[in-house]
Amino acid sequence: MEDWNAARSKEDVLAVLRRVGAPEEAVTAVETELGDPVTVNEAANVLLRYGITHDSIMTWMGSSP
Repeated sequence: MEDWNAARSKEDVLAVLRRVGAPEEAVTAVETELGDPVTVNEAANVLLRYGITHDSIMTWMGSSP
């Protein structure tokens, strides 16, 4: 289970978003609105505005249940 308060470097978060093909608007929002490091919860709140959820990112990365 994901720890929603776990921090990741902003660079790592942006790399994942670009790798999965997230819209550039979403990438830019994370880049400009969030500090470094970024918590999963902070990123989720920003990305939800673009219809991107934790589950959708995991699916795009090829994870399986």
